[in-house]
Amino acid sequence: MFQTLTERPLPTIYTTDARFEADGRPDKLLLSTGLYCDAEGRCPVPEFIKEAEARVLASEQTKAYLLWGGDGAFNAALEAFVLGAEHPARVSGKTRTLQTPGSTAALRLVAELMARHAPGKACWVSQPGWGNHTQICLDVGVPVKTYPYLRADGLAVDLDAVVGALEGANAGDAVVFQAANHLPTGVDPSAEQWAVLADLCARRGLVPVLDAAFLGFGAPFEQEFAGLRAFFDVVQGGGFVTTSFGKAFGLYRERVGALTIVGPCAQRAQALWTHALHAVRTIYSSPPSHGAAVARTVLADPDLRAGLESRTAQIRARLGLMRRLIAERAQAAGLGARFARIQHERGLFTKTGMDEGQVAALHDRFAIHMNSRAVLNVSALPQASVERFIDAMAHVVADSEG
Repeated sequence: MFQTLTERPLPTIYTTDARFEADGRPDKLLLSTGLYCDAEGRCPVPEFIKEAEARVLASEQTKAYLLWGGDGAFNAALEAFVLGAEHPARVSGKTRTLQTPGSTAALRLVAELMARHAPGKACWVSQPGWGNHTQICLDVGVPVKTYPYLRADGLAVDLDAVVGALEGANAGDAVVFQAANHLPTGVDPSAEQWAVLADLCARRGLVPVLDAAFLGFGAPFEQEFAGLRAFFDVVQGGGFVTTSFGKAFGLYRERVGALTIVGPCAQRAQALWTHALHAVRTIYSSPPSHGAAVARTVLADPDLRAGLESRTAQIRARLGLMRRLIAERAQAAGLGARFARIQHERGLFTKTGMDEGQVAALHDRFAIHMNSRAVLNVSALPQASVERFIDAMAHVVADSEG
């Protein structure tokens, strides 16, 4: 068995982290992490989460498995939080939600449903986008196609290009849209663009998959949910929402996520839900309990909910400050053109425009670690290290391009 198996290249996110861990230099920096880091470079447990955890532990009576679909109270709270309690799809009974181990598992369930029950249908993802969208589909045999995303100046979604590509999609194909704080560009559709994309999906019979991962990092929750909610006002054929609570809640390792099914009718939503449950049974059987119980507790308590709102407001303020500082230092170092758009972006990430050789030089010469796509997590850069990072980047770019 496995005699012909050869070593498979590890994902860049793994190799970057491993290389950072092996680097013995005391001033090393890891700048492509997927975590929100505070001004001290930490990823601490928020105080409102500690309070919610204490309540959960004090009231917990069992460690028995959850049902395959997870914590029902969590599912209801999440669905109301994301879609809105009075969204027409919820009121008419066309929604079903399953708790999942993070949004990655939710995306995998969508891919499983496609592979098992819509063979031959493709999944469309943005280019650039999150690499795991593609890999999740390919691993279960779902064909992947791409649509262009960003305008040449990097300041807005290239709506004409997106629409032009998706006009070539077939009815029943799925289209992944990042609901807010697009990775890696930090550029989201405007309200008007969301309306055009929703109309396109409705007209072409496409199945939207709204991936909501970095919620609250670019705007207050209600503003970031607006495009997603409006989407399902228009698309009556149904679709999916995949949600991560790890980031906004700081519950990364607890793997708190969900898949929300929006059906064309209550009966179709129920049918999809039952097939998703069967997929759950053969993949991971039951989701973890603790993080979902903590998140549910936060959503149910006004004071804890206020803590969540305060945390994400602080995150947005810090990201805005860091983007301004990076832009100012880049301008002084002659890299202003590379970061001209950074203050127009939202969320954790920005593209630096460096190539793989320049990224390798940053590591070798300056102990600065980034992934091969040269995506910078703005929060992972300590404020005191902005000048060091930009100056190192300027040296590397000058040496390679001069």
